[in-house]
Amino acid sequence: MAYDAAALFSVLFVASAVVVIPAQMAWGIEEISRYLLFRIYLALIIVVFFGWFWTHGGQTLGLRAWHMRLVRMDGKPLGWLDVLKRLAATLVLWLPVQVLLFFLESADPVRDALVAWTPFGIGMLWILFDSRKLAWHDRLSGTRPVMAKD
Repeated sequence: MAYDAAALFSVLFVASAVVVIPAQMAWGIEEISRYLLFRIYLALIIVVFFGWFWTHGGQTLGLRAWHMRLVRMDGKPLGWLDVLKRLAATLVLWLPVQVLLFFLESADPVRDALVAWTPFGIGMLWILFDSRKLAWHDRLSGTRPVMAKD
């Protein structure tokens, strides 16, 4: 996960710079992150980032480091519809807590961070109890990690 986060952060940094620098220089826009179109642009970058890796060999950098890859439940490679299902399953598990935290307006950022990541943690811990060793987002999306053949 840390491998993928570092790579994604780098990609998002460059993708942001491509938009932010011209927007500031040409139009004087200071806080472009407030614009919905910019947020949609970054979300699309995330979808393309994971989608490209998962549809081209089933491995992100993190999965490659752990000698694993993602496949559908039937063992076939992921297509773009599978990518969208997997990302949507992750979002469905994570988003309700984010919305709740937004409306609670807590003053404790550490507690908020712990609560925000709770669905992810529980979903991953589920692997310990699942008969097929699948996380919640694996079950919801019809995908599964397998050991990669080198």
